[in-house]
Parts: sequence; C-alpha cells; structure tokens
Amino acid sequence: MGNFYGERREYERAVACYQTATKLQPNDIAPRVNASLVYNALGRNEQAEKSLREALRIDPASVPANLNLGLLLAEMGRSSEAESALRKAFDADKYNAVAAYNIGILRAQSNLAEAIEWVRKAKELRPGEPKYAYTLAFYLHENGNDDGAVRVLQKMLERKPASADPYALLGQIYEQSGRKNDAIAVYRQATDNQSLPAPERYRFAQRANTLENR
Repeated sequence: MGNFYGERREYERAVACYQTATKLQPNDIAPRVNASLVYNALGRNEQAEKSLREALRIDPASVPANLNLGLLLAEMGRSSEAESALRKAFDADKYNAVAAYNIGILRAQSNLAEAIEWVRKAKELRPGEPKYAYTLAFYLHENGNDDGAVRVLQKMLERKPASADPYALLGQIYEQSGRKNDAIAVYRQATDNQSLPAPERYRFAQRANTLENR
C-alpha cells in the first residue's frame, strides 16, 4: 500500500503505510528504505536520513540502504559521507553501476583520473546507459584525453541518441582540434537525427552552415 500511494504521489498516506509495516515487521528494512524516498520527495531529508540510518542499524551491509543514503547525502552536500556510503554499497555489490557512477561524480571534485575509472566501471556494467558514456567522454576531454573521448562519443552516435549533448561535445572537440570537416559532419548527423527536438536540430544545422561558410 505504501508503494501504491507513493506512485500516486499521495506521500503522507505512503508514510503512514510504511510506519505500519515497520511496526508489524521491525527487522524489515524495506519499509524504512522506501519511506526515505517519500520523505525526500516531501523535502524532509532529515527524516529520510533517519529512516536510512535505522535500516543500516538492522543491516549495515544493506545495498539499497547504503546506496540511497549515499545519494541523499550527496544531494545534501555532504560529499565525504556520501562517498563512504556509496563505497559500502559497491563493496557489497560489485555490479552496482549506480554506486560506481555516483562515486565517480564525487571523486571528480578532487581527482579526475580516479573519477574516470569509476565512471568507466559504471559504463562497462551498464553499456546501454547513455548518461554513463557521456560523462566518461566529458571527463576524458576535461583530463586532456580527447582521443579517448572521441572514441566513446563516436560509439554513442552510432545509436542515434535522443540527447544533443554527445553531438555538441564531439563537435566542440573537433572544432578545438582544427578538424572543421569532422565537426560539420557531426552537426549534420545531429540535424538528421529525428530523435532530437526540432530547435536542437536547427541549432546544429546553423552551426554546420557557419563552419562551411568560413
């Protein structure tokens, strides 16, 4: 019932159901984890954290509790604590791409090379997730490895992504390295991609025309 009400965004009813479930099964962590998501949706992050801490007292190695605590703490700006929780989630589940990706995001604040390895790991675990591939390419570019970034982005474009970001980044890399014709080709690819919104396709067409007329 809690999940039902949560999906309907009837959050107060969802919380009441999770509280009842917790009373009926005090050692079941699922209602506490789910309640934390509802508290977060309500903007009551202190209660969300409390609910997850209670879950972790029952099972310190719980992947859902550690993962959601890490995501919550990152949202609250508590990066060091967030990373610790996410690492616990990943240690308990080496196939957890979400944990790996978010560790990478946090590590990028201080160690871009390490962030790249974490995001690469997430991409390898979930090769079909475009967000992971794009972030890897972006970090590679930021770290001076344009060849690596280009390879990742070219692979992305083979799937005709529904996001303008990979086209824009690859075109930017080509322009910065003096590969005007390659940049134009990328922008033309974007123009022909019907998955992109019309304003985005128009913007890429304009950029290609500008480069061609130089």
